[in-house]
Amino acid sequence: MLNEATPPANEPITIDAQLDQLIEEVETMKVTTQDHLTALKSLGTKLKAVQREHKTSSKELHSVRQTLKGLQGMKL
Repeated sequence: MLNEATPPANEPITIDAQLDQLIEEVETMKVTTQDHLTALKSLGTKLKAVQREHKTSSKELHSVRQTLKGLQGMKL
């Protein structure tokens, strides 16, 4: 695309130039949206990993508590 900068202040912007600007804005928005979707997917993946870790830790903690409770109930 040739350098179709904004015309001087006294000349109105043509329909074609306006359409070109709007199409360019749409393309920019699409790229931005795709970047945000990629970031959201990455965040979702990280959250799922943290959730799995938390679930595993909770199970281990429950097991330790059960073992401790069993040991406390033993008579020597």
